[in-house]
Amino acid sequence: MFDQILKSTAPRICVIAAPGSGKSKRVLIPKASQVLADTTIDPRNVLLLTFSRLSAKDLRARVAKLERVPRASTVHSLCLAFLLSENSHGMRDRVESILLEFEKGTLIADLKLIFPNIRKQTLGKMLDAFAAGWAVQPHDKVFEEDDVKRNFKSAIVNWLSEHQAAMMEEIVYGAVDLARKLGTCDFIQQPQHIFVDEYQDLNRLEQEFVELLAADSRLLLVVGDPDQSIYRAPRKIPLANSPRI
Repeated sequence: MFDQILKSTAPRICVIAAPGSGKSKRVLIPKASQVLADTTIDPRNVLLLTFSRLSAKDLRARVAKLERVPRASTVHSLCLAFLLSENSHGMRDRVESILLEFEKGTLIADLKLIFPNIRKQTLGKMLDAFAAGWAVQPHDKVFEEDDVKRNFKSAIVNWLSEHQAAMMEEIVYGAVDLARKLGTCDFIQQPQHIFVDEYQDLNRLEQEFVELLAADSRLLLVVGDPDQSIYRAPRKIPLANSPRI
């Protein structure tokens, strides 16, 4: 089965296979190695992506053994690098100061001054829910259900602007939004051979960023198993018109 993938010249390939079947070891890395065997292809144009830092570390260790080494990263890190590479966008100054977990206590304390009738513990839970929403949904759809949530959202946005800070959870949305606005740019067009491990564990926005990256690429190969998604509902597996193995 995996030999078919290595022989395939299709520009879009989706591999759905069970855990332990060798998706990374027998498909992703060998296919990347096969691409890099062509010395006319710059390793900087070959990109391996995954969802977690641990998975990215594992990918980097595996490709380090190749004669020509491609890039390997989490989608989130790539999104941050993209935002830092461009100057003309609303998050440019804020993204250099990411709000760390321990710093959220200061934000909650300031929110308490704005919402004195809401307990700090409740504000913390609201902040977690807001951040989780910003990580996976368009920002104009998050915390819009009632006046309390809208006022809470406005207070956070104003606080981040005043302190020239960004939340870690808004990085992917910011990258997707910027990529849409720019249309084409060197950063987005540089990856020409894109490999994505454990695709089912990317959230909706991360998947969209991959799709924007791959719009003009020569190859997009994703591997995963929807049944093993870390999310409650299986994430979509893309490439409806591509070979599925």
